[in-house]
Amino acid sequence: MNGSEDCRRPGDAQPHSTKCQCCAQGWDAKRLESKRRCCSVGKCCGQVPNPARVHHVFRTLRAALGVAVAEEVLTRNVASFAKPTRPRRHRFDTWSVAEATTFLAAIREHRLYALFAVAIAVGMRRGEALGLRWEDVDLLDGTVRMAMQLQRVAGELRHDETKTDDSTRVVALPRPCVQALRRHRAQQAADRMAAGDRWTDSGLVFTTRKGTPIEPRNINRTFDGLIAKIGVTRIRFHDLRHSCATLL
Repeated sequence: MNGSEDCRRPGDAQPHSTKCQCCAQGWDAKRLESKRRCCSVGKCCGQVPNPARVHHVFRTLRAALGVAVAEEVLTRNVASFAKPTRPRRHRFDTWSVAEATTFLAAIREHRLYALFAVAIAVGMRRGEALGLRWEDVDLLDGTVRMAMQLQRVAGELRHDETKTDDSTRVVALPRPCVQALRRHRAQQAADRMAAGDRWTDSGLVFTTRKGTPIEPRNINRTFDGLIAKIGVTRIRFHDLRHSCATLL
């Protein structure tokens, strides 16, 4: 069997319609003959692109061909005739009111308590929380303006505006969140004094003890560690958006 033929999964009676990545990328052919496996020995590894990736590639290709048609480089967009299978929507987990309350009560003294409290209360994304500036927080009116986000892109930590106009919004904060942010601001002032000349004035609400932006992955690690310690249902930080927004 060679890379141009249909692949079979172990135990399949019929050929599998999608090439595995070993064949599609030529990985198996590049191996030493003594170390070849997968399709070259009649046993497909079954490592095919997941439906979400296939659909993303299809949409990108269709958009690119659409531009070519608009620019009169092509006469028609052949991708518009294709009907790829839509991937299943991601199933997300959420916390009950009891679990969210338990989590917040357990981390009351944690230095990033305010971050998690605000994220749960107003459905703030991780990038929005880490990119939040003090100038966008009004503790007198009890509102926050979410207009910036902090993300690592291509190895670079970027503090940019949110992706769309719809993402930029002003939301009201529950009173407990306002109180938590007041305590957090006092804590940050203490961190600034302790750091002295090592302090970086980033203007961000949530920072390291030296004032620098928090690495997004570190928030995931912190969140996962707290969940494991407290014993509530394991969810992703992003799933906080889908949990109850009126817990506080």
